[in-house]
Amino acid sequence: MCSVDVASETLRPTQALVGMLEIQCKTDRYASMSSDDLQKYWGKHVVPAVVGPGGDLFITDHHHSTLALLRADRKPSDRLVLINVTHNFESEASLAAFWSRMLDEGLLWLFDDKDRAPMHPNLLPTTLLRMVNDPYRSLVWGVRNNGGYGVVDSSSYQDFLYAQFLRQYDLLPAPGAGRRGTLRGAAPRWSFCEAAPFNSELCYGQGAAAVGAAIGKAVSLARSDAAKDLPGWGQGQVDYPDCGNATAV
Repeated sequence: MCSVDVASETLRPTQALVGMLEIQCKTDRYASMSSDDLQKYWGKHVVPAVVGPGGDLFITDHHHSTLALLRADRKPSDRLVLINVTHNFESEASLAAFWSRMLDEGLLWLFDDKDRAPMHPNLLPTTLLRMVNDPYRSLVWGVRNNGGYGVVDSSSYQDFLYAQFLRQYDLLPAPGAGRRGTLRGAAPRWSFCEAAPFNSELCYGQGAAAVGAAIGKAVSLARSDAAKDLPGWGQGQVDYPDCGNATAV
């Protein structure tokens, strides 16, 4: 294992999507912790990663926590996380061979914020800060905290699977989502919010309110027989998150 500053450009995500409400909660928590408590916390939360081309570290879990720590604006000594290298694919002959190996091992999530897949692995964000908001990931975080399903092995991508399940019920509609570009001249063009419907700055400012309004129905759906084949179904326990000095949704 080794220690790495979460601000390091060598840390690469293996998914494009995160739930920004969960990140904001964790950001507030990390910002309010003392240096000693923060370092003790991260001493117990090891980040798994794969060594890839050029020695970059492709993290395969704790995307939300690492991004939240980066956003918490702590001094460099407080931003250190322990990395556990689970695989070393640095010697793969090419970038394509590396991505192929990662997919063979089930270490990439290649859905975009419109639930389309598979996206080309080269289009994955190159830094933690470039990951994209998906309010359905925030919604399932709330569902899990309210006992909608239980936590199992993180390698199962269970949160993403529940997000996909709930997305089919259109609980969080967004202006522009799913529309096709209109022809203007010779090529289709889109508005920014058609391309990025869940951007919280310009397109989806109602995200927290929409998630809060949908929690009750989402919990019921996650507990229903329609979700019984998903990991953790029927094992939920209420466990409200610690958001430091802030209030969780």
